[in-house]
Amino acid sequence: MNLLKLQDILGESIEKITNENLDESRKVEEIRNAQNISIVAKQMISNANIIFRSEKAISEGKFLPKTMELIGYEEKQK
Repeated sequence: MNLLKLQDILGESIEKITNENLDESRKVEEIRNAQNISIVAKQMISNANIIFRSEKAISEGKFLPKTMELIGYEEKQK
């Protein structure tokens, strides 16, 4: 899954929990689902940020072996 797909899922989740036609029990269920999606989304965004910052550092010539190993950056990609 990429961040654009995540954005779509978050948008759908917002639409569901703001739907005025849902009964109370269904709304509670949708809110619970939205909370779970939010937890996963935060982690995905955090991971993407780490990769972005690492790639930026590598492209600027700041080759940090431990960071490169952590993100699975192979020497041949340089």
